[in-house]
Amino acid sequence: MNNFLHHKKIILISLTVAFANFWIWRVIKEELLFGLMTILLSVLLILIDAKFDKKGFLIFSSFLLFVSYQLITQGFDENLKLVSAEDLRKLEGRHGYFADSLGILFQNKYTLRSYKDFYPHLNSYQENIFNSLSPNLYFFSNHPRERERVEEFAKYPSILVIPFLLGLIYIFVFHSSKYLIVGYLIFASLVSGFIKQTFPFGPILFFPLINLLITRGILLLASIFKK
Repeated sequence: MNNFLHHKKIILISLTVAFANFWIWRVIKEELLFGLMTILLSVLLILIDAKFDKKGFLIFSSFLLFVSYQLITQGFDENLKLVSAEDLRKLEGRHGYFADSLGILFQNKYTLRSYKDFYPHLNSYQENIFNSLSPNLYFFSNHPRERERVEEFAKYPSILVIPFLLGLIYIFVFHSSKYLIVGYLIFASLVSGFIKQTFPFGPILFFPLINLLITRGILLLASIFKK
């Protein structure tokens, strides 16, 4: 009974966190169904984090793959296929530097082909991933690293960065399901690499993970004050 009440409390706090932010309302306003799927994914992550079982994990994994497919379909970054004019200018600027610095190591057909045909797409993919991993993006409207042509918006109230960091410490130091969280973090990062930075939902696959960490941080704070 106590275990059930504990899980119920975690879910209620998680749902409160999920709806008490600016991010999910923006998604719901743009596309209600996708917003509801994101909320459901958050609840499923909370449930398997609270009590891991194979059946629950399979359900969660299947739903995660479905949401990821929908996300990539809607927000795929075309720079991963076609290099933009701006990136081409940057590429040409770097070409002279590499040619002077590396000499014959750079000026051969294999390296040049890799640089022109492979590097730009890999660079775009890496930029998308690193952007999605910045806490500033979620709590401080990406300040001070605001990007051109990207509408930066506050996804969570700044005060929630405190329980977020506490939840992060708790998960990786004390919690038994840290491998689940690490696995989700890696998967969300890899998928977010395919999503363009101008996508109006942002790296939404991180929404369930951030909600979980904030929830764990709030529970940790509550237990500290209770003592």
